[in-house]
Amino acid sequence: MAVDAELLALVALVDALLAEVDAALALLAAFVALVDAELADVLALVAWVVAVDALLLADVALVDAFDAEVDALLACVVAVDADPDALVAELDAFVAEVDALLADVLAALAELAAFVADVEAFDAEVDAALAELAAALADDAAADALAAADAASTTRSNLAESALVVRGNAPDDVCAVLTRNIFCVVVSLTRSRTTRARPTVQFPR
Repeated sequence: MAVDAELLALVALVDALLAEVDAALALLAAFVALVDAELADVLALVAWVVAVDALLLADVALVDAFDAEVDALLACVVAVDADPDALVAELDAFVAEVDALLADVLAALAELAAFVADVEAFDAEVDAALAELAAALADDAAADALAAADAASTTRSNLAESALVVRGNAPDDVCAVLTRNIFCVVVSLTRSRTTRARPTVQFPR
């Protein structure tokens, strides 16, 4: 019985020791978690410091760039003050380029004006040719009219001579002669108009 009691006491002691070990392990785990949290905070702080440092470096770079631009501007001012003839030469070159461009534009306009003048001269030549053609047609029409007038005058003269020849004869003879002459005149005029209206048709033999 005494042995059993000692065994139970020993088991109880072992259980107590295990409980204390578990408690110690729990405390250790809590401490590790706390250390991890603190380490995370430290890392975050380091990252923030790095970001701030990067921002400061960027600001420094901007300041350096601004200083470089100011230096370049000052250098340009000094160069202009030191050598104003170079600036004047550049302005003269620019003005010369503008003048050359204007000259090209004026030359193009002159060529366009010359082309328009050539077109107008061609139109005038065409109008003159048409006027000459109209004058030639008018001359031909006048010549045809004169020829018709001469033919009519000749016919009237022949008719008058025929009438004078038969003057003093019997009225019937005079009428016969006049009728014959008038018929000849009508036939002659008809042939003349037919010849002018259409070309002569030659039948094959």
